[in-house]
Amino acid sequence: MNKNDCIKMIIETFPEYYELYQQHIRDYGEVLLHVFIAEAINEPLFLILEQQSNAKLYCEIIEAMWKNGNAEVQNAVNVTILERLSDAEAVWQEFGKNISVDFKNYINSEVLVHNAMMAAVKKLSV
Repeated sequence: MNKNDCIKMIIETFPEYYELYQQHIRDYGEVLLHVFIAEAINEPLFLILEQQSNAKLYCEIIEAMWKNGNAEVQNAVNVTILERLSDAEAVWQEFGKNISVDFKNYINSEVLVHNAMMAAVKKLSV
């Protein structure tokens, strides 16, 4: 793969970077590969990975609320948090990757069974 193939692959995979590609041509008369890759790959990937780390912290807090909370706190977890997270399958399954087996079992056997708003939600993989 040469420089042009690399740029083509990035733009085909992430069409939103076509404008960045065009801006590089305008600014530099060519694409400076190191600069383009830093802007199209490094910066967004860094943010995604950083958010993943933060996502784990949020999941830990949610699980602590479920495990240690009184009935009011647990209800807030079940209704406000879990219902919303289950609105998008990809988000729901990603959430499941960040929680314990015990919490997943609780969600699968209690929340999904007894919460009518979540009747059609797919169980989390255990």
